[in-house]
Amino acid sequence: MSKTAEIDLSKDAVLIIKDGKLTTVTPKPFGVDEVIWRDGAVFDVNRQERVRINGQSEI
Repeated sequence: MSKTAEIDLSKDAVLIIKDGKLTTVTPKPFGVDEVIWRDGAVFDVNRQERVRINGQSEI
């Protein structure tokens, strides 16, 4: 049986389909996201955050 989904093309995002399920990776204001593959399928998404040093006493 074929599954279908309706997506909103007016929103920026990365869409991952795994085992027939849709996952939306929402955009961040800036940064790096890395997709990890295993055996031809998405296994993980690694979301990184960069913190600019501007004299903070703690981050």
